Amino acid sequence: MKACLLLALAATPALMAAEPVKVTEANARTFYRDFVRLTAHARYVAPATSVLCRAPTAAMVAQDKKALGPHYQAQIHVYASPEAVAALRQNAAALPEGSVLIKEKLGAKDAVTEVGGMIKRAPGFDPAAGDWEYFFHDADGKFTTGQALANCADCHNAALKDHVYSAWKLAAKKP
Repeated sequence: MKACLLLALAATPALMAAEPVKVTEANARTFYRDFVRLTAHARYVAPATSVLCRAPTAAMVAQDKKALGPHYQAQIHVYASPEAVAALRQNAAALPEGSVLIKEKLGAKDAVTEVGGMIKRAPGFDPAAGDWEYFFHDADGKFTTGQALANCADCHNAALKDHVYSAWKLAAKKP
């Protein structure tokens, strides 16, 4: 009896492990609604640089402002899954498997126009990209994920910490 109880207790964590996040065209704009929003207010980013998940440099903003005039800024919100928030607030060296980060692009009247994100997968998923899976749901409803988003991985490879840019600083603010 004791052996069965010990075996059941040992197996419990494996049974309770969360299912890996599956993002699809149907749920890309909704699955993260219960996540923590790391931005208390929408953050402005220049349209030409809004494809980046980090704040643009002053030179990028100046270039966009010169080219586009007073309508040069776009707004975004950043969201993080609970396990990502915990690791971010602890200033962990890397986010744990299952962590999700979302960048929501806003249009007129703060309507969501596009959603991009990254999901930390199991070691070996894509070592060159830090085992992150990227996805993007554009304004026309087109959903893309995986190898088609090599530009995301290429950009995030330059991040100094676990292929992630500003999430640690945002999480520390606790909106």
